[in-house]
Amino acid sequence: MEYVTIDKDDNWSKLMAYKPNPFLKFVWSAERTFRLFHPKRLFNKLIKYPYQRLSRGFSDQDAWNGHTHLSRQIAGILRWYAKNSNGIGYPYVNNDLDINEAADIRDTDFKKNALLFDEFAENGIALDSTWKKKYGGLSKKEYKDLMKWFADIFPGLWD
Repeated sequence: MEYVTIDKDDNWSKLMAYKPNPFLKFVWSAERTFRLFHPKRLFNKLIKYPYQRLSRGFSDQDAWNGHTHLSRQIAGILRWYAKNSNGIGYPYVNNDLDINEAADIRDTDFKKNALLFDEFAENGIALDSTWKKKYGGLSKKEYKDLMKWFADIFPGLWD
């Protein structure tokens, strides 16, 4: 095998300019294909995980990173409701507002919080403000506010 070494004085351009030879490309793609069609992986993907989802509602694969999985699901559901829902749920019902105005408020609220759920799924909770600027994530206060908001609107998610 061919390895690239970088000295302290070298910059990353040498690494970025590295191109593997065609034989290595073939070996790596063959290895990826073998892993994709490995019998244990196929058994898990086609039999084990679907059976678990049918019998208990979730699979080991879903539970492995549960917070990320649920955050992505909730974000998708909120976007779907903002796009397709034709009713106004519990927290957005207001006698002073027209139904279209209430729907607009609900849709913007859902879209804004769907972005926060996406951010949480991607980067989790930021340790402090410098971490948040550098790597992203939600502050603890944003996370608590988001969960409180979701708990408040949860009963109204049933059209």
